[in-house]
Amino acid sequence: MQPIQPPSFLHLPQAGFSYQKPTAEVREAELKKAVTEFASVLYSQMFREMRESGKTEEDEESIFGGGDTNMFMHLMDQEVGKAYAAAGGNGLKEALYRQLSGRMANQVEPKGAVQ
Repeated sequence: MQPIQPPSFLHLPQAGFSYQKPTAEVREAELKKAVTEFASVLYSQMFREMRESGKTEEDEESIFGGGDTNMFMHLMDQEVGKAYAAAGGNGLKEALYRQLSGRMANQVEPKGAVQ
């Protein structure tokens, strides 16, 4: 009787795992991407609230009101938010990046951390 072999994706390398700390460029790129995504979500929420604040009951009863239209308007708000964030927006993205990148630079490696 032969022993059961685990699937190949469960095999660990003989030397174990090696962790390489991400480079500063990689961390900066990931931070820029995260800040842009966060800003786009905030902008899309802002645009949705602005659009809905001016609605009246007549708007809901018109040909352009109702559930399906609201769904498509929500998707439009998301895309406008993404485009606004990608274009630079109102400075929110840059302010977030400055604050978070400063915190990343000040982070200290814990003692005994694997390099």
